[in-house]
Amino acid sequence: MKKSILLFLSLFFLPLAVSAQTAVPDAVYRQVDDAFLASSPEVLTDVLSRYTKNAWYYRVESYVLKKARQLVLQNELDQARNVTLSVIDNNLDNQEAVELYQSIASAISRRDEIAKREAERAAIESFRQQAEETKIRQEASKTYKTVTNTTSGQRIYLDQNFNQQYRTVTWDFMIGLANINYLYDTNGHHFKYGLSANGSVYYHNDFLTFGGEIYGDAMVLTFLGSDDSFNWSASGVLTIAFNKVSKNIFLRAGYAVFGLDTTVNDTVEGRMFMSPVIGLGLHKVKLGESGQFKLAADYYPQHLLNDDINFAMGLEASITFVLTQLQNFNIHFQFGLRDTIIIHNSDGFRNDARLSVAFGVGNYE
Repeated sequence: MKKSILLFLSLFFLPLAVSAQTAVPDAVYRQVDDAFLASSPEVLTDVLSRYTKNAWYYRVESYVLKKARQLVLQNELDQARNVTLSVIDNNLDNQEAVELYQSIASAISRRDEIAKREAERAAIESFRQQAEETKIRQEASKTYKTVTNTTSGQRIYLDQNFNQQYRTVTWDFMIGLANINYLYDTNGHHFKYGLSANGSVYYHNDFLTFGGEIYGDAMVLTFLGSDDSFNWSASGVLTIAFNKVSKNIFLRAGYAVFGLDTTVNDTVEGRMFMSPVIGLGLHKVKLGESGQFKLAADYYPQHLLNDDINFAMGLEASITFVLTQLQNFNIHFQFGLRDTIIIHNSDGFRNDARLSVAFGVGNYE
């Protein structure tokens, strides 16, 4: 009877003892979970290495592999691979971990290959789009001109054959502080110094550009030559360009007055020549980003009614640059040359060339 009771007790408590020896402590599971939360394979490898000798270690491996499969389902393939590798590092004989690792590695390889093809496809599409945009800009540059507002940064495209101006009205006013006058006549060569001023205003639309120009100068100081006279001139000219024909070729018409050999005493007789102006100009030719070139030739038909003058004409050329851009206007620098040719019956050929350096304000946008 006693033997039967002992046998019964042995059979009852033996499984409990075996179960107690293979049960994983809760602290170990917590350490594994902390390693997963930290996404640190090094910490997980260290945790596993501490318990490889324990009888319940295989349960810890199963728990880790179960969480690795969950990561695969969440598409966290890189972390799942590292977790599986931690198990293999501590137990090379775990065939389940090896097979899972190979499966995850294959999935990562397929993922990377797909990502590579997508990146190549995106790069090709980006290159194609850039090439298309470059082609469109090149085509647009043949038909349109880009203009950028320096204040707002806004870029607009203007038809090359029409108005190039951002503003409807453009203007300028210049003061020539350094003017050198070279005069050749029957009395020889003379060099004079003087002052000048000029200004213009233009209206622009898609079909035409028209406006007016004024100019005046006085060459008052002779620094090389024999006479003590001074010369002066003044003119006002209206101009117009038909943009469909050309945006730079202008017809010119106005009136000009020339004071020839004027003096404050009687040593030289002063003369005055006044005439209408008929001319042709090449205006507003762009030079770089801010420069403009102008060339004009004017004919003075009043000589037809003047017995002493057989022929009279004028030439003009100037280059203007923007020095400083301000909010409502710009500071300009202008280099100009004007030449007046008059052929007299009595005094012969007269050439009056005037070189000027001017500064002023205006707005050419």
